[in-house]
Amino acid sequence: MEREQPCWEETSLEHLREKGVKTGLTAYICEIEERLIPIIGSAE
Repeated sequence: MEREQPCWEETSLEHLREKGVKTGLTAYICEIEERLIPIIGSAE
């Protein structure tokens, strides 16, 4: 856990988008940005 935590806290989304194309991570990030962020933004 201690080794993994810096990975998700410090890795930029741009880096994850670049490296996650083949794993589906890029598509997942895009879906979160399209669907979840507008919902969260409207709740503020």
